[in-house]
Amino acid sequence: MFSAKRKVPQAEFWIAAHQVTKPAKSIFYSKLDETLESFGFAAKVRDLCSPAYNHSGLGRPGIDPAVYLKMMMIGFFENLPGERAIAARCADSIAIREFLHYGLTEETPDHSSLSIIRQRFGRPHLRASLHVGPFRSPGAWFIARQESWD
Repeated sequence: MFSAKRKVPQAEFWIAAHQVTKPAKSIFYSKLDETLESFGFAAKVRDLCSPAYNHSGLGRPGIDPAVYLKMMMIGFFENLPGERAIAARCADSIAIREFLHYGLTEETPDHSSLSIIRQRFGRPHLRASLHVGPFRSPGAWFIARQESWD
């Protein structure tokens, strides 16, 4: 026979950070992050994409271009069909949040922000930033995918 599934009583509302379990570390994304940091990916991308950002200090802060490009790499590696799927996957996965350097309580960029960044950067910035360092093949994928989204 079977036992009826009973509703679980409401869990604690607040959980201390030290009580949250740590998931198994994603070796792939850890190694990728180490590789990107080894050749200064984030700093180089920020320099290349700086002209596309408003430096007046008005409005909400922009999303780090290195985070945006890492999210596009995630789309490539996980064969995600578009910006909505990429944004959902990045918000859902603790390992990917760690790769993006986002904490559990921070919101990851949503799909509309990804679209705006893609339009703001334009093809010249995207092509240049995706060819920083030895990491080139996801860039080619992204340019082809980005052109199909236009």
